[in-house]
Amino acid sequence: MTTRITATDAALEAMLARRAHRSDPIGLADAVFAALDAAPRSRGPRLGVPAWWLPGRPSRGLAWILVAASLLLALLGSALVGAGLLDRPRPPLSLVPTAIGPSVDATWDRVLAVSADEAWAAETRGIWHFVDGSWTGPLRPPGWINRANGWALAPDGTLWVTTDNGVAALSGGRWTFASEGRADGIAIGPDGTAWAGGGSGIVGLRLDGSPRRTVACPNGSWTIAVTTEGSIYVGAWEYVGKPGLARFDGRTCERVDPLGDGRTVDVTELHADASGGLVAVMSHRDGSGLATSYLARLDSTRWTVLEEHAEDWYMLYGNVSLSPSGEIWRAGPAVNPTWERFDLERWIPVVTGVPALGPPSIAADGTLWFLGPSGVYRVSMEEARP
Repeated sequence: MTTRITATDAALEAMLARRAHRSDPIGLADAVFAALDAAPRSRGPRLGVPAWWLPGRPSRGLAWILVAASLLLALLGSALVGAGLLDRPRPPLSLVPTAIGPSVDATWDRVLAVSADEAWAAETRGIWHFVDGSWTGPLRPPGWINRANGWALAPDGTLWVTTDNGVAALSGGRWTFASEGRADGIAIGPDGTAWAGGGSGIVGLRLDGSPRRTVACPNGSWTIAVTTEGSIYVGAWEYVGKPGLARFDGRTCERVDPLGDGRTVDVTELHADASGGLVAVMSHRDGSGLATSYLARLDSTRWTVLEEHAEDWYMLYGNVSLSPSGEIWRAGPAVNPTWERFDLERWIPVVTGVPALGPPSIAADGTLWFLGPSGVYRVSMEEARP
């Protein structure tokens, strides 16, 4: 027979339980094993759990030594967890989505969440709008070919869309062609101005008759994000324009050094949240062509690299999305098509039971909308099951 003594929180509880006979270490070890068998598996510290395998039943003295060692290690693990030096394991977050439709044969490209009752979705033939329980579409903006390069929803409900042919806006059920020429990233400023990118610069557009404003930037404008205090961040990567990251403060558009060492970065994604934060997905290639990718966050004026990988980000994960509260979501690895949610400390797996085509779009009320095999899906975080 083999006897095992394991240091976990369950073992600690068993050692301190009233039913454990302190005068009988063998009985105490048996109580420890019984508690381990009955305890939930998620309760132990996330570290290599120490265990001893012994031939036969241990002697009284040896049992006391091993039990005491288990107690000390369990106390140490609990202290380290409490101090934030070790993480407790977190079970996957389980969500139950609902297929919303529309019931059409389409190749879906992107979804934009507004609330639990409203969303926009784009496919090759145009754009669909879900509101009051039904879909309207496909709506084809001027200049549409087969996809939207980017889109953004203004506070007044105007939908701005960028395509290979220009920028269009849908307001009051009517499309307006606002700007010609290929446009990629787009974001809405605090005053309602739509800032769209194309080439090396951005253009500010409005539907109230105000003249457009063109701003030159030191890099391309593949992706754009506007923070709550009004700064406009513009990024691009080498395959779609001049790489780099820049900031427009209302007067000038100047280069930003997010890594703090002068290296030029390829910026593939920028996302702003309601608290003023900014999240960027970036990469840098050395002279041999090897890439290092970064997930970084800007709070006020301080950049923090949250994650770094010695390969391209898209080799590991898909796109990233940001909730209004600042939580980062990403698509899981291609071999494991789930999501992961970053709670500012660690990544937590999110399971939906549906292969998601990219990360979710998250509305201000916390509702998640995403694309899957049957079209558009909706799920509420209030229904999450740990």
